[in-house]
Amino acid sequence: MKRASFRKEWSDSGLIQKLLNELNDGTELGSENNITFIAGDHRDLFFLLADGIAYPDSITRNDAWDISYRSFLDLRRKGRVDRKLLISEIAKRVTALETAPRRKYTMWTKCRLRQMSSTRTARFEVAGVKIRTSPDLPKWLQLEEHFISGVGRINPNVLPFY
Repeated sequence: MKRASFRKEWSDSGLIQKLLNELNDGTELGSENNITFIAGDHRDLFFLLADGIAYPDSITRNDAWDISYRSFLDLRRKGRVDRKLLISEIAKRVTALETAPRRKYTMWTKCRLRQMSSTRTARFEVAGVKIRTSPDLPKWLQLEEHFISGVGRINPNVLPFY
């Protein structure tokens, strides 16, 4: 399993240290352990932080941003953040995310599959995710009909043909 690490070119050129200095100086620690952002470009700095770290391929860009953001904030609550502490915290979070067991869940969405009008259901699997189509919601997912002003009656259990 590949570990998270600072990108060599960012580390060698000193960009990581400059970025951490900007983030440390652009945040203030409050009396109740809250953090105030005083740098106007703090969101951009966190995107740069995520870009300066090489993550395993299994980590999405969104997860990388979230991991680097949360890691920095949690460490900042304890004081100034340095490179060693940050990469250690990020590595812990990456390991936790990669080793977390998959959970079963149900998602309901509308989709149009071509040439499926003669079949009520279909089952297939994509990258370990099992998908089953159905023309109706299961009873345990059904909701009550309701009214939205300006729209009218909404029955979430009936899929309109489109």
